[in-house]
Amino acid sequence: MDIPAVEEPNKRRGGWSGVYIYDHTNSDGTLERFFIKRQENHYKKTLLNPIKGRLTFDLEFINIKKFQERNVPVVEAVFFEQRKFKGKDQAILITKDLKGYTPLRDLLKTFPKSEYEALLTISGKLIRQMHDANLVHRCLHPKHLFLKKANDSYEGSFIDLEKVREASFNSRSKRDDLRRLLKMKKIDRTALITPLVKGYLKDTEDHKSLENYLIHNP
Repeated sequence: MDIPAVEEPNKRRGGWSGVYIYDHTNSDGTLERFFIKRQENHYKKTLLNPIKGRLTFDLEFINIKKFQERNVPVVEAVFFEQRKFKGKDQAILITKDLKGYTPLRDLLKTFPKSEYEALLTISGKLIRQMHDANLVHRCLHPKHLFLKKANDSYEGSFIDLEKVREASFNSRSKRDDLRRLLKMKKIDRTALITPLVKGYLKDTEDHKSLENYLIHNP
């Protein structure tokens, strides 16, 4: 099957990993888009597999299921399989396109500054929902949180979950999710901090302390 790649395959960790787009035409003529993620010998070391590691798409599929079980909005996986082929470990993960959703990164680049507060407030709420489910993303850049306009607010969904872990009692891993989300080029990150913290914390929690941390830890 000749399908276009989203970008050049990632060739590291002793193997390769790539993402491809597949547009499927249903019997009624409607079009559905899927992302096919394939890899070979592309591992990530874990606490339980410290030497060889596990295929990263295996980890991502496990984490997608965790998000679903804990009612945290996440991209939908429709198929996963892994196998040993000619001595090589291979995996395939197929996810549905987040139709109508746009990465936070792109929204911040194209929307007026007057919309920043709504975008960052809902982002903070979604991250708090993930953390309250005892999960940390650990690679949460603005391209990994997708948002869609819904009435007067937004709905969201997380993607790229291979590095997700159970949240520890150390709050730094949670603060780092917030810090990474603010890594935007050509945008004043300080203007994003207050609405992000407003969405993340409850009214009775210490907003100023978290804001100061994010200001001084870019």
